[in-house]
Amino acid sequence: MLGSNIRQMYLEGQISTLEMLASSNDLSEFVDRQQYRNSVKNKITETLDKITALKQELASKKNQIEARVKEQQSLQSELASERAQNDRLLGLNEGQQASLDRQIRSNNKKIEELRRQQVLENLRLFGGAGGGIIGGGGYPWGGAKCIHNGSIDGFCPNYDWAVGGSVWNFATGGYGYRNCTDWVAYRVKSRGGFVPGGLGNANTWDDRAPNYGFTVSSTPRVGAAAVSNNGFYGHVMYVEAVNGNGTITISDYNRAGTGKYDTATISAAGLRFVYF
Repeated sequence: MLGSNIRQMYLEGQISTLEMLASSNDLSEFVDRQQYRNSVKNKITETLDKITALKQELASKKNQIEARVKEQQSLQSELASERAQNDRLLGLNEGQQASLDRQIRSNNKKIEELRRQQVLENLRLFGGAGGGIIGGGGYPWGGAKCIHNGSIDGFCPNYDWAVGGSVWNFATGGYGYRNCTDWVAYRVKSRGGFVPGGLGNANTWDDRAPNYGFTVSSTPRVGAAAVSNNGFYGHVMYVEAVNGNGTITISDYNRAGTGKYDTATISAAGLRFVYF
């Protein structure tokens, strides 16, 4: 059909308006032929637009499939590594197990201190003082309880909010419930995008995203993840709007370590943006 329309348009295109008028029996026939020519031209344009849109949709789906394949490969590699680690732990004697337990307790204290410092850094950079909204932004797991004390509100050690006994949200790629990473993964997914599960902590998103085929830039874009590399873990936010004065409007979770939703208008300077 497209080829037929293009041939017809080509033949009609060889005739000038003056020639068409001269070869018509009357003005009515000339108008009919001119309308037909315009109709064919419009059909060609519409068909080409549909083809272009389909190509773009296919390219987008191809990129998502490739990213999912890479995610699966990464998860399989992590699973093999965890199995090897479990096998090693099962082979420890009592003395080795006791030593490992002491080391784990010591590490947990260090992690808790690092997370506290990250909260202070987030508040210094992006404002807020423990405010925000529990379950805000339409996030379905905003009421997840802290696995350590059963509380919904307030600071949770190690940011360990849980649903069904698990602190990992596999509906969004395995990120921690009510963490900044899980919010952005959910927000991107709710807009039809895809965030792979192997991006890690906030400050590794801009490093790992290119491995999954995603672009990282210093230029903000609506729908992108805004990555701050400050602090030990960093912080990631969702870009809701790009303003004309060098600022962006963002939404985020867990800025103050309380697992709450918040928004802010901040400078785009110094941030890295991952395009999903």
